Amino acid sequence: ASTLDPIARAQFLDLLLQIIQNENRTIIISSHILSDVEKVIDHTVIMKQGRILLDCGFDQLRERFSRVRLSALSGVLPAELPFANVVQCQRSNGQAILTVQDSSREQIEEAAQGLKCKIEIQTLTLEDIYKIVVS
Repeated sequence: ASTLDPIARAQFLDLLLQIIQNENRTIIISSHILSDVEKVIDHTVIMKQGRILLDCGFDQLRERFSRVRLSALSGVLPAELPFANVVQCQRSNGQAILTVQDSSREQIEEAAQGLKCKIEIQTLTLEDIYKIVVS
């Protein structure tokens, strides 16, 4: 689908969605256009150099990763942030953006309770997750 113009690509995705409506079908999609892929999949296999790194349902995969945005209400955030399973962290001027793995929304909110900050929790895209898994 990467060589298709935007209209043909949308038509291809619509056709693919029609085909997979039948639950008795399995379609294997190999693509690097992950924004398109995540619209139609229910299972994910991520590979690197012929090795399977991850093999699970797409909903399960999306539940495993979260992006946490913290903004200090006054001053700065503490040097040590109380979150488990942080796989990425960027900090700047009283703000932090964390990527956490295998922590539920409730666990994240509970860990943030004493921080005196605004917190936003977002679900990652398949492309974001792919970059984390293969790096």
